[in-house]
Amino acid sequence: MPFDPISYAKALKLKSMDVRILEDDYIELFKACDPTGLKVWTYARDLVYLGKLTWDDVAKFANDVKNTDILAHEFNENMYFTDDEIASILNSANLAVDKAASILNSTNITADRVDSIASSINITSSRIEEILDTGLLTDVDKREALLAILE
Repeated sequence: MPFDPISYAKALKLKSMDVRILEDDYIELFKACDPTGLKVWTYARDLVYLGKLTWDDVAKFANDVKNTDILAHEFNENMYFTDDEIASILNSANLAVDKAASILNSTNITADRVDSIASSINITSSRIEEILDTGLLTDVDKREALLAILE
């Protein structure tokens, strides 16, 4: 079997992961939106790819537990998720449209980042329209970035 550097890197990352995160108790706390499950957040991406969580689970936790401005900062810095993964979270019905709009309107995320995330195929034009329709996206540059996606 040939050496696969990507699989090797993932294995190393999982080795550094707090193995307790993989226990079903923590994952169930996360799914139940119990704040005790917050330690799972930093590994949520890996757990989605391992089949332990779904993007809808991550979106629900973001909606019910995570602070809007902290999410905006994390999304701005690509701390835990790629643009396509962030778009999947924002597109989920488990994230309230008002919360999605508030995240994108936060001063902790730039208009360029909003544009980059909204350009993903993982967020639908109907979801972008819903976000715009809330009236919560008051930042003109961010609003224009979303409107440009719809054109």
